[in-house]
Amino acid sequence: MTGHDTTASTISWAYYFLYHHPEELSRLRTELDAVFGPNTSPSDIAKQITADPKLHTKLDFTLAVIKESLRMEPPAAPARQPPENTHYTFKTTSGTTHYVPPKSMVYTSAWMLHRNKDVWGDDADEFKPDRFMPGRKQPWGYLAFSKRPRDCIGSTLAYLEAKLILALTARMFDFEPTITYHRVLKGTQKPCFDAPMKVKLSNYQG
Repeated sequence: MTGHDTTASTISWAYYFLYHHPEELSRLRTELDAVFGPNTSPSDIAKQITADPKLHTKLDFTLAVIKESLRMEPPAAPARQPPENTHYTFKTTSGTTHYVPPKSMVYTSAWMLHRNKDVWGDDADEFKPDRFMPGRKQPWGYLAFSKRPRDCIGSTLAYLEAKLILALTARMFDFEPTITYHRVLKGTQKPCFDAPMKVKLSNYQG
């Protein structure tokens, strides 16, 4: 359930950001044209991927859109509890050391870390998929799927699902959010009011 829920939230946010950044949507569609051919239907794409299961690995910008959507609006964040008879300590940027009481669980806010300008730069609040293009060094503060050795075992599947959904829908449909989205916490973080959108057949021609 959680995997479906968080992937759905990620796709909703991706289309929200793409609507508000049409130049990035254009780049995404251009990449899909290059990989699958212009004006290919979802069934044609499905046949191509079935014939060549690694074809999706060519979708560099599509993956970058997904990762940037997860950076801007991460659906989940890690919580950690130390082993028995131990406790956590952490040091702030000011040099102060804090001792967490034993048996306490520590929650890391991925949303705040992903918007931290000391980590991501002055444009941390801006949607810029280029951050995640090949050759760009990824900052340590990316927690969409936590960090090893306790990272999410479903991350590869989640990225694959999201890439395929965008590949099958981004050129066929136009998605228009009907409200300004705000994040809400209902077990996981997600767009408010279940991400209402108008969806219509696109006039896009590759």
